[in-house]
Amino acid sequence: EQLRLKAQDPYYRVAIPKANFIKVNSVRFVRREAAMSSFEGGTNVFIIAEAEAMNAEASNSLLKTLEEPPSDSVFILTTSRRQQLLPTILSRCQLVQFDPLSEEEIRGAMISRRLVEPEQAALVARLANGSYTVAVEMLSADMVGEREGVVRFLRLVLGGQRVALAKEIERIGSAGDRSVVVRWLKMLQAWLRDALLLRDLGEEGMVAADPTAELNSFVSKFPHADLPEALECVERSIALVDKNVYLPLVLTGLSIDLHRSLVPHR
Repeated sequence: EQLRLKAQDPYYRVAIPKANFIKVNSVRFVRREAAMSSFEGGTNVFIIAEAEAMNAEASNSLLKTLEEPPSDSVFILTTSRRQQLLPTILSRCQLVQFDPLSEEEIRGAMISRRLVEPEQAALVARLANGSYTVAVEMLSADMVGEREGVVRFLRLVLGGQRVALAKEIERIGSAGDRSVVVRWLKMLQAWLRDALLLRDLGEEGMVAADPTAELNSFVSKFPHADLPEALECVERSIALVDKNVYLPLVLTGLSIDLHRSLVPHR
């Protein structure tokens, strides 16, 4: 079913439940297939998407094939986290780099290809982190609801409402799908970035969106907030989620760091 959907839409992200890593058995299967010559001739092409998900055993197993690949086979490893691949894997591959798309390119594609309203297209483009695939996935999400959730979380952090904050962290962490939590964190990051632009450059500096009442209120009440540090806090949290750290722990740590960064010390 996943392959059928991928064939229909090249931007569809294949998702296999509970498959957090590429295990050695999967790599061994690829090696066996590569060892068998194509009956129809031509070249066999094997694509290992998100290659950084290979565990150590799988990486070492693939290394043997990369050292002496069959003459009729080509291996393509894709990754957005090259630093997480073994150096021995990298040394045996030819690097082809694809730079992230600009926000303007994604926004234009959303409007022309997907017929998205300009305001929603601008928001999606800011959150997609240069990926058209991520942008397409976001179209099916409740962007308005998630953005309201970001504002609610920040209000609880700034107000020091511990009990309500703990319940909100439990709600966010119960999503189960880590990609949903990462998307939520990126939306939080975009909101804080908008606050930084509004504070330092004014409304004319906000190219992608108009300031909301919540942004104006925040900038007015917390003019000395360390927004660059807050953005770094969110970035570190995204990295922890990618490393499979316990979600409530990540979000609790983030709430503490954000309160320290945003609320002036007295």
